[in-house]
Amino acid sequence: NQRGEIVRVVGEVVAIEKISSAQDVLLRDESGAQFVRLWRVVAERAPVEVGMTIDVVGRVRLSRQRRLFIEPALPQDVSVVRLPEKQTS
Repeated sequence: NQRGEIVRVVGEVVAIEKISSAQDVLLRDESGAQFVRLWRVVAERAPVEVGMTIDVVGRVRLSRQRRLFIEPALPQDVSVVRLPEKQTS
């Protein structure tokens, strides 16, 4: 059980779900998929978009829906590793 531990994950943003005061970001890495919860204060200062590769450091939490997610505390806990590839038509 990793709840409460500080972890680091680097992965590609594959989906973003906006909830009332946060965004749940689905990251895909070599081990599978992880959810990252960006509270509004973090999301406004560290904006992410689908296709970006990001590096996140945060605490493992459990949502009311019994889903594990990683919660970065500060905007600097989220950094962009690679911008999304631009689509050419």
